[in-house]
Amino acid sequence: MQRKLRVGILLIAFSLFCLTPLTITAAENEEPEQESSEKEEVEEGTKQTEEESNEVESEESATQEEPEAKEEEVIDEANDAETGQKENNETEDSNKNQENNETKDEASDDVKNIEDEEREEPQDSIESEDEVSIQAADDDSPLYEEGSRGDHVVELKKNLTKLGIGNYPENPSDFFGDSTKYNVEEFQRYYGLEVTGIADEETLSVLEDNVNSPYKDGESGDHVVELKQNLTTLGIGNYPSSPSNYFGDSTENNVKAFQRSHGLKENGIADDVTLAIIDEQLELLHEPPYGEGSRGDHVVELKKNLTKLGIGNYPDNPSDFFGDSTKYNVEKFQRYYGLEVTGVADEETLSVLDANVNSPYQDGERGDHIVELKQNLTTMGIGNYPSSPSNYFGDSTENNVKEFQRLHDLKENGIADDVTLAKIEELLELGEGARGQHVVELKKNLTKLGIGNYPDNPSNFFGDSTRYNVEEFQRYYGLEITGIADEETLSVLEANVNSPYQDGERGDHIVELKQNLTAVGIGNYPTNPSNYFGDSTAYNVSEFQRYYGLKVNGIADDVTIVKLQEVLDSSYKDGERGEHVVELKKNLTRLGIGNYPENPSNYFGDSTKYNVEAFQRYYGINVNGIADEVTLEKIQEILNSPYQDGERGTHVVELKKKLTKLDIGNYPTNPSNYFGDSTEYNVKEFQRSYGLNINGIADEVTLRELDKAIQNNVVKIFLDPGHGGNDPGGQGYGLDEKDVVLDIALKTADVLLSSYTGVDVQLSRTDDTFVELEDRANQANEWGADYFVSFHVNAFMGLAEGFETYIHNGNVSSETRERQEDIHDYLIDRIDVNDRGKKDANFSVLRNTSMPAILLEYMFIDNYDENQKLSDSSYRDFLGRITAEAIAHSFGLNN
Repeated sequence: MQRKLRVGILLIAFSLFCLTPLTITAAENEEPEQESSEKEEVEEGTKQTEEESNEVESEESATQEEPEAKEEEVIDEANDAETGQKENNETEDSNKNQENNETKDEASDDVKNIEDEEREEPQDSIESEDEVSIQAADDDSPLYEEGSRGDHVVELKKNLTKLGIGNYPENPSDFFGDSTKYNVEEFQRYYGLEVTGIADEETLSVLEDNVNSPYKDGESGDHVVELKQNLTTLGIGNYPSSPSNYFGDSTENNVKAFQRSHGLKENGIADDVTLAIIDEQLELLHEPPYGEGSRGDHVVELKKNLTKLGIGNYPDNPSDFFGDSTKYNVEKFQRYYGLEVTGVADEETLSVLDANVNSPYQDGERGDHIVELKQNLTTMGIGNYPSSPSNYFGDSTENNVKEFQRLHDLKENGIADDVTLAKIEELLELGEGARGQHVVELKKNLTKLGIGNYPDNPSNFFGDSTRYNVEEFQRYYGLEITGIADEETLSVLEANVNSPYQDGERGDHIVELKQNLTAVGIGNYPTNPSNYFGDSTAYNVSEFQRYYGLKVNGIADDVTIVKLQEVLDSSYKDGERGEHVVELKKNLTRLGIGNYPENPSNYFGDSTKYNVEAFQRYYGINVNGIADEVTLEKIQEILNSPYQDGERGTHVVELKKKLTKLDIGNYPTNPSNYFGDSTEYNVKEFQRSYGLNINGIADEVTLRELDKAIQNNVVKIFLDPGHGGNDPGGQGYGLDEKDVVLDIALKTADVLLSSYTGVDVQLSRTDDTFVELEDRANQANEWGADYFVSFHVNAFMGLAEGFETYIHNGNVSSETRERQEDIHDYLIDRIDVNDRGKKDANFSVLRNTSMPAILLEYMFIDNYDENQKLSDSSYRDFLGRITAEAIAHSFGLNN
């Protein structure tokens, strides 16, 4: 304690010393003048020796020439002027004034002594001289103040020089003059003493302590070892880890280097001021910020703390040096804990380090916060704590914290540090990456509300699909869309999952719900329904939700209740009046429902309700007799149909072709794309014929019935060109069967579609590709073909000729046989070749088709004469045309 106090005082004194100008007081400046004056008086009364004259001049010069604010080097020169010049004059016989000196030596000793006293002891008055005499008489101790003389002054000067104050010669004078006073003041200021210029007892004590410091050249001891280690820590010298205990030249030089770098007196002694500054610098090293190059116990502690938090892997007793790896680990710590990454252990870094190392969430700690931690870990599926766990953080909790950290790529230190707690908090909000029982519960609740489709026991992991479903929930219930099940999201989720409008609930609110559902045409509740929400009510709520495009969950949740009220408020219903009712009636009339006058009334009565119901029934929407949003939207959709007078497009062309197939209208093969009066007339004709609402608009009901009528009135012919791709079929004279039959089949399809009505065609292939035999049959079966025709030509080593047809050799229908008769006879009458007859066989396409089927073998490709016919494209077109005619003839198709 005393050392620290002393160090503090010295540091304050050193600071003040550095701030105090190095000046000589007015009294010091005046003293040389007084000495000069006294010298002149002696010169007038006595003859002086050259030696005395020179000494006086030397002292005078030393004082008069000294500037007001001298640097230390100038002051040292003044000291030399006071002492060294005099000593030089006493020994140098070769001086220019040697003869005068020899003459002056002949003067009597008495006169010299008197003159010396007058010259070297300047006095202000006789009174002061008496005071000095009295003081000397009262105190046997020598005086250390201006005017004093004696060996003690010599010793004082030597000691000051040892401490780097003043620059006295090896044998200074014994006189205490102005410069000596100045140097004593300098000493007192530097060592934190009262500045008097008098070497009092305290001054001499401090002087002696420092001159005789154990920290100087020639000394030995553990304190020297410690000094060397401290200097090394501060970057001075290069001592080994266990330096010797001897203070030698190199240590003195290192001490001087330290003193020089800190503006101290360069005396090579580790004096009080030097030791104080060393202590100060060591303290600074232990205070933040400290970084690369630092050394000390604070670095050891830093490494241990980093290791405790799982950063770095230092041994139990790490070195005290802050090197590259420590910098790297400090950067890693800063990055992990969200600090500025500098690699320097600054105050903020050490504060966060200390807070986490001493976290209350670690082994041995107790408290309610531990209970909460355990509950949170349990929620996330970590550990198996009871509902009310203990408040103690033991080994198992540490292991569970590590398990959590491992799962989420955190530092596995077993301490619920800031990062770990933040991650727990984040995951408790249920975001992507969360895992635990709370995720399972979230998924079950979302499923209950009709969002997502999780199994009964979903996984406990919050992945992409869960985030998507949470976003869907937030969008549906009007929340901020984040994909994170935050507090607000979970609150809304819980409120709707536990809605009072669900199966098993009772109350007046259920009665009102049933009445409102009845009002919008959902369910058929009595005037005073029960207050119980049962299966039928859940069903009706689901129907309402389905009808209005809501999530179908059977719970009258917030969105459903709002929608129900919105429908009730916005619908046109019985008893209302207004222009909107007039417009509704006109629109219904336009759509062929009701028969309102040109300017109907503005009242919504029973007949309007009846017509709204008729409209709803006709277009397959909920029949409630009120013009709700779905009804009104459907009315507008039909009124804006692209299939009405004035519209254009390929869809109109397609409509005309369909009407033509049903013998309605008389459109050309390629009709225009304009929907005019005649098309409207034809649409009305179709609607009238099929019992539809007659409005001249090809609405969805009309188009659906049109397609159905065509289906019922159209023969579907499936054409199968044989072989293809890597299967050429029969070959002859450079001709492949696959190419011949494809040409014939394509021509057949073209003639059927362009020349006949009530027929539709599909082909197994339309280019040179190969189709498996079973796939050909399956295509026809899936399409629902009415008849299957397979195209082939024969080959038999050039030895055969003629035309033949095949049907399956199994139990076939009479239609199959009749169609073979019709088509075979029609073709053989027009092909001028040999008739090989109507045959049957177990061919795959005939066996596997579910409709009547025929296989045509036109001619022999390897017969030269028949090959010549088949190789002619115009003849192939002829075969395709007559094949289409044969099919049309058999089915009675109209041109």
